Amino acid sequence: MKRIGRPTDYRLPADWLFGAVLMVYALYVQSFVLFCVGSALFGASAGANQQFRFAAVDAASDGFRAKAVSLVLAGGVFAALVGPSLSSWGYDMIRPILYGGVYIVIFAMQVMMMILLRFTDIPAPSEQERTGHVRPMREIALQPAFIVALMSAMIGYGVMNFVMLSTPIFMHLHPTHPFGQLDINNVIMWHVLGMFAPGFFTGWLIKKYGDVNIILAGAVISVVCLSVNFSGDSLWHLRIGMALVGLGWNFMFTAGTTLLLSTYTPAEKAKVQGINDLFVFGTVAVCSLLGRRDLQELRLLRSEPDIGTVAGAGGVWRCSGCAGSGNLSRA
Repeated sequence: MKRIGRPTDYRLPADWLFGAVLMVYALYVQSFVLFCVGSALFGASAGANQQFRFAAVDAASDGFRAKAVSLVLAGGVFAALVGPSLSSWGYDMIRPILYGGVYIVIFAMQVMMMILLRFTDIPAPSEQERTGHVRPMREIALQPAFIVALMSAMIGYGVMNFVMLSTPIFMHLHPTHPFGQLDINNVIMWHVLGMFAPGFFTGWLIKKYGDVNIILAGAVISVVCLSVNFSGDSLWHLRIGMALVGLGWNFMFTAGTTLLLSTYTPAEKAKVQGINDLFVFGTVAVCSLLGRRDLQELRLLRSEPDIGTVAGAGGVWRCSGCAGSGNLSRA
């Protein structure tokens, strides 16, 4: 990014084009390995998309930076409303490949995002960014603000991902009363609304009360979410719990991002943002594995889910995420 800039990084489609096609083929041949490979390729695009919040900051004035991050995340409201419906529509769109249509929809949404990005003015790296002095990463990482910002995003995203991935599988394979796909989609919709709807005011809250206070508020909300989840497993418990964990994520991730902006110089931007996202989304990957393991240990899964179950849970989330990405690109 430091050498070629964000526009080129956002407009390289080969990896996710091939990844989406490979995931559909994997569903057709029932190959979990191929599905994982396709998902990893698609993840390369998702990783670039996560930098949209930083791109918005590049184009914003100093006084508008917190609101810029918040409003970019607010674009996910579109995802919350449209994503689950697109997932339901794509579920059996290309029978007999169940869920294959979901990834066709994702493919189309990513193409739309790429077209919209052609009309987006993203600043190229300045001379100061390319040639300025860069401190050792150790020196940057030892700043208290960097530690708080990184830990906030890691914990917020980790808790959210742990709950978000476990819930659809738990609902699908509930020991006494399994939920249908429409109920699962509805719960995901509540979750995505909780994640992104606060984006319309989180920036204002950060500016008024400060990054650290909003991070603490997000942590408290995440604990309340766990209490709701432990108190019952009805549809309303799941809706409220997923909405709360989304809200907690929004506060911790948005405030963590804005706090991170104060820890580096323009020349250090690419390195620090990259390292931050490496740790944050590395935590997401670990929590994904831990969520599956803990469900097994608690005997909430009666058997090994097939690739269709995995594809369905991931497809609803990805479809929501891609619907949001198309909207975010216009921010």
